[in-house]
Amino acid sequence: FRIELGEIEYQLNRHPNISNSVVVVHESSGDKFLVAYLISFEKIDQENLRQYLLTLLPSYMIPQFYFQLDQLPLTANGKVDKNILLKMELGLQENSKPPQTFTESKLANIWSEVLKIDKTHIGTKSNFFSIGGHSLKATLLVDRIYNSMGVSIPLAEIFNSQTLSRLAMVVDQLVERDLSRTQDLILISEGRANDENIFFIHDGSGDIQGYTDLASRMKNLNCWGIKSEMLRSIEPQNRKIEDLAIDYIHKMKAVQPKGPYKILGWSTGGLIAFEMASQLEKLDECGNKLIIIDSAFPVRDQQTIPIDPFSLEGERTLLSKFSIFQMVGEKGEKPIDNINTLWSRVVSILKESKSTYQDIKKIIPPDIFSVMPNITQIEPYDFVVYLNTIRSLQHAVSTYQINDVQSSELNYIKATETPFSIGGLKERITSDIYLYEIDGNHFSIVKSPRVECLVELLYELLTSKSSCDLGYELGKG
Repeated sequence: FRIELGEIEYQLNRHPNISNSVVVVHESSGDKFLVAYLISFEKIDQENLRQYLLTLLPSYMIPQFYFQLDQLPLTANGKVDKNILLKMELGLQENSKPPQTFTESKLANIWSEVLKIDKTHIGTKSNFFSIGGHSLKATLLVDRIYNSMGVSIPLAEIFNSQTLSRLAMVVDQLVERDLSRTQDLILISEGRANDENIFFIHDGSGDIQGYTDLASRMKNLNCWGIKSEMLRSIEPQNRKIEDLAIDYIHKMKAVQPKGPYKILGWSTGGLIAFEMASQLEKLDECGNKLIIIDSAFPVRDQQTIPIDPFSLEGERTLLSKFSIFQMVGEKGEKPIDNINTLWSRVVSILKESKSTYQDIKKIIPPDIFSVMPNITQIEPYDFVVYLNTIRSLQHAVSTYQINDVQSSELNYIKATETPFSIGGLKERITSDIYLYEIDGNHFSIVKSPRVECLVELLYELLTSKSSCDLGYELGKG
């Protein structure tokens, strides 16, 4: 993105309490930050100023740091001396103190790692989203907090408790209440103590960030997200949908030992959620409510070509097709004898080559690229992890055979603009299927503003005793 410093300064100077401003780009530890220096006769509320700018400028042009000065440094010619401003230490924001407690100090270290800024720039009043945070980094922050502190914090709390001190209070409360139960099971949005649970199964990326808009609007429910454990591994894995379903049932039971369960899956998550319902019935745990959102199911008699199992030879062949990776395994390097080492070498090449967004996009098939997170906002290691998790899930889907569901309530929500057919599903199961449609495409129905329609429908489904009056039942055969 092109950042126009003059446009930022123009909008700042239009603020009624600002008489002059200068915006410069500071660089620290290899990362760049926008810093605004302000002249004002009144004290400026930095969060209010940030919200003011968001109504006038795109988010990537919002400064991360704001400092009020008595006067701007000038050169001998009377111009603003930006060299002096660039030499100034960023330090802490006004009214902010260094971390005061053990939890604040631990969180400051994690913020520093996630945001790639020096810890000395982070104080008790620092706002995560004002100093470089965004939704992808919020998801990463949740993971880092769990890995470092053993606390499973709801993703929604990162948005609700944006300052270091407030987030530290939330973490301390969660530790006291011992809400951290198991890895890859994340409380996306927390209801009240006695509210029911609903379990969101990850999509084709293996992650649950696609549910952020949806879960944040689901009140009076504890919204749990189940991520793929494959996001903790760099290489592709040969897994089956059936195996994933069993693993996720165990995670679900760590929160709710007994059913009936409410399980929701969008995209690839719908297939896994369906298989979970089937596995639960084999355990004589029936009467579950299953909600599938825009998932493609195999059609009877349609020849599905399974993806070959992942192997070292196959991965070498795949990578050899791209010139950027032809250096992998050259002479002088340590021999590559496993897939993990191979893909670790790929990460090193991506880092060394400093490949651009467009370069990487060329080597990703469209069906994988469509479910990748924004690759401009993730590091080479995370890019490879997502890439191979998606490939692993595609492999699992390609080998999946639908099992019967007899007693679970099956609700299928379809986007009007996607071509998915559930003919293969209705022909193979005993349970009734209730179909609903929402205007939009596969991705827009789970994002604002279309997600509001989905939330309204889900509330009706989750609070009604029967789906008969809400959707229409599909006949068999």
